[in-house]
Amino acid sequence: MGVKVRKKSGSNGWWIFISHKNQRRTIKVGPRRRTAETIAERIRERIILGEFDLKPNRKLPDIDYQIFSELKDINMALKKLRATTAKAKKEEA
Repeated sequence: MGVKVRKKSGSNGWWIFISHKNQRRTIKVGPRRRTAETIAERIRERIILGEFDLKPNRKLPDIDYQIFSELKDINMALKKLRATTAKAKKEEA
C-alpha cells in the first residue's frame, strides 16, 4: 500500500500516486498541494479500512468519485472564505 503526493516533472500540478495490491494509478489533482494531501489522506484511510479497491479498468473507482465530490465542496468553501477575507480587507482600507 502506498499513496504519495508529488509533482510530476514537466507538469505544474500536483499528482497522487497510488500503489495498492500490485496495481498502480496516478491522479492529477490540480495546483494546490494541500488539496492533494487531503485527498491522499482520505484514500489512505479507506485503504486501511479495506473500502478502497483499484479496479482493473481505466475508470476511476467509486470511492475516488466520492473523494472528488467532497473535494469540490471543500474548494467551494475555500473560495467563499477567500472572497469574504478580501472583502473584509477592502473595508478596512
